Amino acid sequence: MKTEVYSWRLDSELKRSLEHLARARGASVAGLLEEIVRSWLERDAGSRDDAGLQRRLHAEARKSRGTLKGGDPYLAEEASARLKRKLEGRHAAGGPR
Repeated sequence: MKTEVYSWRLDSELKRSLEHLARARGASVAGLLEEIVRSWLERDAGSRDDAGLQRRLHAEARKSRGTLKGGDPYLAEEASARLKRKLEGRHAAGGPR
């Protein structure tokens, strides 16, 4: 159920375009605006989250580069798990995300 109201001022040309498109689709202006906003939010949020997550992951990986100690014959096989534990330890200690 829709309970919220939001209003804003539009350029008259933009308003006419919205009304024209709504009529062409057989929809209300409010319905068209909701569709436009939902689509934009989904697309924008997805692109921002992916890019932000990748930046954070790369930054964390750079901090750990060259920090695994040698001397272990199984170092290569265990490197991924060791790096994961190291990053989890930093995250648990309140380090940067």
